[in-house]
Amino acid sequence: MKSYLVKWIFASLVVPTLVALFEPLIRANELQQLVLLFWPSSLVLMSLGANPEPISDVVYAWVIALSLNILFYVIIGLAIKAVVNIKKCTDAENS
Repeated sequence: MKSYLVKWIFASLVVPTLVALFEPLIRANELQQLVLLFWPSSLVLMSLGANPEPISDVVYAWVIALSLNILFYVIIGLAIKAVVNIKKCTDAENS
């Protein structure tokens, strides 16, 4: 179970990493909707606004956004695991 959750945590960090690396490309190609689909907590970054902010505020917003994303992905992973386990149990009972 631990390795299962670690995989979901790793998956939750892929999109934020890609966004950080390829942000100009994402803006140029109008891929913001795709980012929101796979990184819903990126909305937290909107709190930074368009004006320059102190680095402490930027780091704080990124930490909150990443933490929420990890939480979302772990909850989704646990829900999927529960559905799969229920399906296995019902299949075993029916056979």
